[in-house]
Amino acid sequence: MESSAFSCKNGPQRFVSWWIDWHDLDWPDPDNLDRIRRRADSIAESGADAAMVFGAHFRWDFMPYWTILHDYLATVAEELHQRNLRLFDHHSASLIHRYDTREEARQVKLHSGPHLPFAPSREAAASWSFQGKLLNDWRMRDLRDGGILQLPQYAAEQFCHSNPDFRDAYLEYVRRLLAETGIDGLMCDDLIHFMGYISCGCRWCRAKFRESCDRELPPWGDTGFWGNWKNPAWRTWLELRFRANGDFLAKVRSVLPEDFPMLSCCSGSSSPYALQIGQDIREFNRGCSMILLEMGGNTPPYPGDPVTWNPPLYERVAQSAHHLATARHTGQCIGLGYGFHEISGNVIWALNKSLGCGTWFSTLKARLGLPLSLLRTLPDDAAPVTVAYRFEQKHPELFDSEARPEIGVFFSYETRNNTAFGAMNTGYIRDFNAALNLCAAHGLPFAVALEIPEEPDRFKVLLLPSAARMSGLEKQRLSRYAARGGVVLATGPSALPEEDGFALPDRLVPGSDEEPEIAPSSRPARWQMLTENIVLHPVRTGEGAEAAALLKIALLKHLPRGRFLVEGGDGYLKFPRYTGRCCLLHLLAAEYDTEVDQKLEAMRRHRSRVNVIRTARPRGVNPRLFLRGIPQVTVILPFQPDRKAKLSPAPDGIHVELPEECIYAILQFPLEMTSEER
Repeated sequence: MESSAFSCKNGPQRFVSWWIDWHDLDWPDPDNLDRIRRRADSIAESGADAAMVFGAHFRWDFMPYWTILHDYLATVAEELHQRNLRLFDHHSASLIHRYDTREEARQVKLHSGPHLPFAPSREAAASWSFQGKLLNDWRMRDLRDGGILQLPQYAAEQFCHSNPDFRDAYLEYVRRLLAETGIDGLMCDDLIHFMGYISCGCRWCRAKFRESCDRELPPWGDTGFWGNWKNPAWRTWLELRFRANGDFLAKVRSVLPEDFPMLSCCSGSSSPYALQIGQDIREFNRGCSMILLEMGGNTPPYPGDPVTWNPPLYERVAQSAHHLATARHTGQCIGLGYGFHEISGNVIWALNKSLGCGTWFSTLKARLGLPLSLLRTLPDDAAPVTVAYRFEQKHPELFDSEARPEIGVFFSYETRNNTAFGAMNTGYIRDFNAALNLCAAHGLPFAVALEIPEEPDRFKVLLLPSAARMSGLEKQRLSRYAARGGVVLATGPSALPEEDGFALPDRLVPGSDEEPEIAPSSRPARWQMLTENIVLHPVRTGEGAEAAALLKIALLKHLPRGRFLVEGGDGYLKFPRYTGRCCLLHLLAAEYDTEVDQKLEAMRRHRSRVNVIRTARPRGVNPRLFLRGIPQVTVILPFQPDRKAKLSPAPDGIHVELPEECIYAILQFPLEMTSEER
């Protein structure tokens, strides 16, 4: 799949949210104008370079008030422009709040506060129209019974982005939005199937399937089709759902000015969950010029609340690495993280900078279930990230860098999309993520490879973790890569030998959490050379420390000699980045002991998405490391400017000891020229 040619490499790097609440929509009010100016001043002082709208989110629910809303946005844009800041509008293209009872209305207020929830009555909604078309006719249908699809998590319904009437209406809205507001960028949100496989069964989606497969979409529950990866029609249905996002965003792109920045929310498209919701960042990039990774939940994690979402930083790295691979062909990648205090802002920013991404920091106050009087006591969005943003603003030379990967970790779309093994949480994705985590833990220079290279010019070693299915073209390219000197390390279930010794499932129940166990391979547990430069080991990279150690030894064996090595520093993620003849090795603590605001947490009326994390300390880190092959180093501590690292030169390198509770450090050192370069 080809990515778009749109580029936004000089776009904003440091976003904060510009929240809209009911007070703001009392417009035009002189007090609100003063409030806009104060907020713009605070954002400028924080070191941010752009603001992203949050609120009035379900934009179609605000249709009767677009004139007021757009004038407010135009005023915000004008004030930000005077301070050399940009404004991006962020809204849902397709979701609408709808509810039938007082209980549902109250649920929306509690759980969807960030949207600034607002909705017409059912009676009013039945007559709402735009350009002569009823909005109700655009809604998704439930595949199980043909009724209107309900999204209970939002008390909402959703317009189908395959519906041409909805698409044309949204394009007209975008034209109007740009003409009336002067915004600098657009985030077109919510172009996924929130309810998973049961959407969408509207006539437009069924017609696309009929055109592609020359048959009607089977009824829900037909086990010969639903969840049967041996059935090519099922695989086609999954592909059509992915493609619908790209088709819609490409249409939106067509009505935007040339080089106008656009992005769409994507919380990661490498996991099996992407199959359920039809989310593929490559499709998004057919219209988008910027790539967004939404890091939902707490960053850093807070395991003390089982209701909230707390992915480990390793998982964030895997999601970002997949996105960054597509960013090579499009533009910049932005990582969105949520928090309320400086510690969260620091960790989110440091993670993004380690990977080479821009940052969007946002609070999520309206998710807390606290009264407005208490929410106003929490810092505004710019405050928690001011230390980090000002540091980046003051030291741009530290972040104008590039990755120079020697290891390519192949992401097998053939496996993920076209096998039941790829649709399992304990299947392909576990081993793919583990391979990336191994590289990050040991400072090995890696990047995700979205396709098999034919030349070993960028990747000296190509790692294929559990690529259980490969196309004929991919195998041909792999043979050429190996014949030209590239080394291939294949692990786990593999499509390379005729029989790899694994018994993988063909079917899964759509949406079920139950997954079959996968027995180990019957092949001998050793490296086996298949052809010159292509070797296979049946161990799955996600099977634990022994598998990781085995793969680490193999990777180091095949990497070019003479490169520096990082030893020690356990517990830190390590990302080498380069600028000219200089390496900037980013070290970020992987795990934390986090503490929340116990008083506020006890007062919450509901629990959802995030916690009020106040402090976090690195856990399980070894502050001592050795840079083998490096004679001198400068240690930069963005969050501990008054502390110093201890340096001890050695004959074959240099020892570094970081200060206590160091979350993030940048080790800067020159690289020697090779004999050929001399």
